[in-house]
Amino acid sequence: MYLRSLGYRAETVNFALETVSLLEEVLTTFQLSASRQFARRSRMTLANGVPICTWSTYYPLELVQEKILDEMKHDPALDVVTRIKETHGIVVGWERNRYTARDTTLQEQELLKLLTNEPVLILQRACFTRDRQILTHVSHMTLLGSWFAIEHDTPVSIWDDQKE
Repeated sequence: MYLRSLGYRAETVNFALETVSLLEEVLTTFQLSASRQFARRSRMTLANGVPICTWSTYYPLELVQEKILDEMKHDPALDVVTRIKETHGIVVGWERNRYTARDTTLQEQELLKLLTNEPVLILQRACFTRDRQILTHVSHMTLLGSWFAIEHDTPVSIWDDQKE
């Protein structure tokens, strides 16, 4: 929606739904068990036909088995988090994000149709229930640095002579 508001023709391409283990770097970032299986839904966003990001969302298999997993196979736009809430009463109440940057790998250069390696922003997100006891999903995103920038505005008072 944001891209469309800027005048771009935006579309999302869905890749095959797979049952997998989490990436090693995601396991390490969030100190998660390597023994769990996840349903992975991978996607790519294009702006005017040009790939600008790829991302995979991993849902614990025990939360999506059978009915939700079947719905995911038939409906690529399914809101899985809402279906988990409706089915299990599990609500996302906490997320942890990790941002890093690096140059693209050869595989990413091919996938994103890049002529050379470019900087990418890597966003990893793990979502839990409010008490942080149940993992609801994990996302791993690769965002082209030329399209994504993080900005923060915060007040600074350390040098302010008029301290409260």
